[in-house]
Amino acid sequence: MTTKRIIAYSPTPKLGLGFPERSLNAALKKGLDYICGDCGGTDSGPYDLGSGENTTHAAEGIRRDLETLLKVSIDQKIPLLIGTAGHAGGDPHLQSTRVAIEQILASNNLHATVAYIHSEQRKEFLKSKLSQGKIKPLNPWGFSKVYPIDNQIIDASNRIVGVMGIEPYMDALKQGADVVVAGRSSDPAIVASGPIGRGFAPGPVWHAAQIICDGTTDGPDRQPDGMIATIYDGSFVVEPADEKMKLPISQLVSLAMHETGSPYIMHLPGGILHTKDCKYEQLTEREVRVTGSRFEPTPYTVKLEGTRMEGYRTVFFGGVRDPQIISQVDVWLASFKALLEENLRSLYGRPLRPEEFAIYFRVYGKNAVMGSLEPIKDTKAHEILVLVEIVASSEEISYDIGMRARQLLSHFDPPSGSKSGNPIAIPFSPQPLRAGSVYRWTMNHVVEIEDHKELQQMFPMELVKY
Repeated sequence: MTTKRIIAYSPTPKLGLGFPERSLNAALKKGLDYICGDCGGTDSGPYDLGSGENTTHAAEGIRRDLETLLKVSIDQKIPLLIGTAGHAGGDPHLQSTRVAIEQILASNNLHATVAYIHSEQRKEFLKSKLSQGKIKPLNPWGFSKVYPIDNQIIDASNRIVGVMGIEPYMDALKQGADVVVAGRSSDPAIVASGPIGRGFAPGPVWHAAQIICDGTTDGPDRQPDGMIATIYDGSFVVEPADEKMKLPISQLVSLAMHETGSPYIMHLPGGILHTKDCKYEQLTEREVRVTGSRFEPTPYTVKLEGTRMEGYRTVFFGGVRDPQIISQVDVWLASFKALLEENLRSLYGRPLRPEEFAIYFRVYGKNAVMGSLEPIKDTKAHEILVLVEIVASSEEISYDIGMRARQLLSHFDPPSGSKSGNPIAIPFSPQPLRAGSVYRWTMNHVVEIEDHKELQQMFPMELVKY
């Protein structure tokens, strides 16, 4: 009797980072059923989604990875699933990925049926859901920021995406897609969609998908590399794609906990993955078997991510070694901010409104990483780095204020103590630096979904034969 199984491969943590050819070849020898590529997420902040750009990976790197995977996928008839296209998954990111795919297919004389799944949301649909009380803040662990939500916030958002689960991928595969290119996606959904669509138990599938969906950064010489999951109906086995890599249980468990708020519970569209009762068995130095994963169905929700443009950023930074300033750096910066605001009042003939101008400080060597949450209040550093960020309503005003702020801070002595004349050491010129447009998150919510038809409306698909 043949054991029912399915084999999925995630070649790299993010499309565009690359992966070793030897690992791909080793994975292909396994008899793959699916190749799954995640392209990004919210890790690098709201800029990519808001701007419609992909600043995380070079276009050439994405094209290189796409070309390699498309050739293999089409030649060996292995479905290729790509999620969160262009790193953020908005319509511009999906379109730029589509252009790259069409160029690759044409230049290599390749033929395939490709599904493009959109994830940008219609504002009128979201307003209707909000009026029904079907949109709620996402804060399952009680420690993240709770974003407000109303019609004005929806209208002010320049881009809103839904984070799709497995259903849009399953629909595309059922309709004959050889390649699926999706907008914003749950990372593990890219891997989980194929096996669940073919009837495998969701617990082991989702758990395996969570472990391998982002490949690994622990390849030889710390290079990006791939992971393979062989999924059975009640268990799964994970191994690195590189045949020389080892996989201890501790590393597998750490991969399973990536970007989760609990070591035992993972919230997913339509359910919760429970892993507390799992058993881990080290089969070989490079293979781990997992049993006991359990999936609990819940009312279906889709996460919403939204952005709006805040203004334009100018930055400058410098080192401070004066012990008198370091010992009272918060007072020093507060006094400087008051001086700058008074200076700007004189310059512009009126106080600048909050929506026109804001200034932010980060003090590296004191509390730049954790801010007010930093438990160590008095720094022992002998030197610090002060990063100053100006956000203003126009690029020119931002730069103008940045120039004035840099000049003022370069000669701003501590409130008490000796006069140093030049308290901050600017490491290079030119400073300040124009840092472009600024985007802020507006939505971190979930919307409750009625049925599969509503999901199809949220994530419309184009099926194209090349």
